[in-house]
Amino acid sequence: MRITEHDLDQLYYEAFLTDQRLPSATRKQKLTFWMDMNRVDWLNYGSEVTKISISPRSISRWELAIKLIQLLDNEDDRKIVWLRGERLSWSKIGRLVAMERRKLKNKHSELLMTIIAKIKFTFNQNDKQKVYRLLSPKYK
Repeated sequence: MRITEHDLDQLYYEAFLTDQRLPSATRKQKLTFWMDMNRVDWLNYGSEVTKISISPRSISRWELAIKLIQLLDNEDDRKIVWLRGERLSWSKIGRLVAMERRKLKNKHSELLMTIIAKIKFTFNQNDKQKVYRLLSPKYK
């Protein structure tokens, strides 16, 4: 199998979405007290909000994205890849990292190719198979 820039870009986009769905790191304590009341359907406050569950595959892909982004040495490079995973515009990312948007787009492409090269040349065969399996499209 061959990894492309598009595969990695899609991986970081899904990792960002999974990161948003994860619970917060700190537990928020509730310091209020509500007295018991009779619950009548039409008196309830709002409706039940359904939570979107996170699949084990998306958690594994999120972990893979974090491991792969650590292959980049520079913190600014990691920031470029992650911010593009959030689907921010090139000009907005350029303002955050003080770089012109066209150079930034080329830099992002170069960084993704660097990650692909490091996977190809530094991972052993077993680790490559795990990466390829997680990057492959999910079949139902």
